[in-house]
Amino acid sequence: MQRSAILALCKVICLTAKLCTAHVPLIFALLQRPSLDPVTKCSLVIATADLYQRHTNIVEDRNITKLFPLMRQSKGELGHYESRVRKQALLVIIHIVLNQLLRIQGEIVDILMILLDKDEGMKNQVDLFLEELNLKDENKLWNLF
Repeated sequence: MQRSAILALCKVICLTAKLCTAHVPLIFALLQRPSLDPVTKCSLVIATADLYQRHTNIVEDRNITKLFPLMRQSKGELGHYESRVRKQALLVIIHIVLNQLLRIQGEIVDILMILLDKDEGMKNQVDLFLEELNLKDENKLWNLF
């Protein structure tokens, strides 16, 4: 029931800027809840990408970068052990960056740290991301540091 309500809210706030402005803080607050089940959290991560793509000025970069800690393996402030959530957050961030919706600077470190991860699938995803980023602009990686 909770999952359905959260997904319905996400779909509704994609409709208008006014609804998005009113409810975006709630969506990011839900993402930070450790008690939220992993499937719902994955759906929220996907919904944030949809919101960011539709209402970039409302969601803003400072909000979307709250997805970065979800990729971390250790359960720090917002880090999450659940591999599904980590993979989904990584895929959403890669999608947003490669489509040039988000310009990353220091956040690249969070992505590069995944190269030290135990999960081979996530390592491979980061390798592919770095190759794609390099293909778009050969100096892009150098300019991030």
